[in-house]
Amino acid sequence: MSCSFEFYNLITEKNGIDKCTLMVPAQETIRNCLYKSCYDYATAMIDDECEYYLKECLTRGKGCIPNTEPCSSQRGTKIQCEKFKQFIGLDLNNNKIYKYCSGEIDNTQDSICKQRSCTDNTIALSNKECSDYMIGCVSKGIGCIDQNLPCRAYIGDQNTCSQFMGSNGTKYCWNTSQASLKSNCIEMKCSDVLGQSNEDCYSGMKPTTQIKIFCVFDGASCINYGQTCQQFKGQDDKTCSNYIAIDGPCKVGLYGFCSQRECNEAPNNLKTDEDCQNYHKRRYTTCYGCSHIKSCNNLISYDSCNLRNECTWVQQCTKTTDKCTLTQCFNTKVDGQQCFWNEKTNTCHEQQCED
Repeated sequence: MSCSFEFYNLITEKNGIDKCTLMVPAQETIRNCLYKSCYDYATAMIDDECEYYLKECLTRGKGCIPNTEPCSSQRGTKIQCEKFKQFIGLDLNNNKIYKYCSGEIDNTQDSICKQRSCTDNTIALSNKECSDYMIGCVSKGIGCIDQNLPCRAYIGDQNTCSQFMGSNGTKYCWNTSQASLKSNCIEMKCSDVLGQSNEDCYSGMKPTTQIKIFCVFDGASCINYGQTCQQFKGQDDKTCSNYIAIDGPCKVGLYGFCSQRECNEAPNNLKTDEDCQNYHKRRYTTCYGCSHIKSCNNLISYDSCNLRNECTWVQQCTKTTDKCTLTQCFNTKVDGQQCFWNEKTNTCHEQQCED
């Protein structure tokens, strides 16, 4: 294909994107055309100029380079390298995804750039600054670190380490009171929390959406939640009832240990579900003590029966039905409406005004 100097920059290939450029100096009137190249624009200073010239181009500081070239194709100081990036594809919303570049601290203008990492930022003071520098980075006090690294990758004394979260926010970090500012942090354990109550232990290492462990008090120190009543020590009900066990609530047991509170030991004067659940969180009233089964049939008094929306009293307490029936007609309600027995038709239906 041949074209004149006046028209060479207006001609595109069949795809309507790639433009032509001259193979030889512009003083020639008729010359063969070539595909336009990013490298042809040698004076561009910013990405916008390069992309306007050819959409697959990015800046190389001065001039343009294909946007898919890796960071190692760029040259410059650390500051210059951090202005460069590499196009790697599109996300699900068709937004461009890039890898960003950086350089060693002693880079010169002719030094090779490299792919950016969290540790290339040595001055950031907050998680936001680190995240803005590169997605997936968090603060390590001064500078940034990969958020997936464990607590031991962080450095600091007890106060410094306590500000970090390791392993992508799933571990609290900690250090001993003897640790120096140059010591590696460690993962925090419940035993590191100084507490004298369940509230102290819980607030000292609060669970989150990513951290499921929480701490409870065993009478002497903070421990991981997960022990049974029989693993706690106690000489009386008051002590044992304060423990948070997986099978709790607890009561005093044998040989100085606690035991699980049993439903059939509940006082007979507990009349409501609330009373029973104060005694044991998974128990329900029978109106004469408590039961571990929530059933209308277990209720033996009219008053207790009527306290439950799902129950109705028909000479005894039964589960509410969704319609009036022959077997459950007298003293029965459906959706708050009293059932009525029609002696003329020998049928049971919801009571009407004419009844």
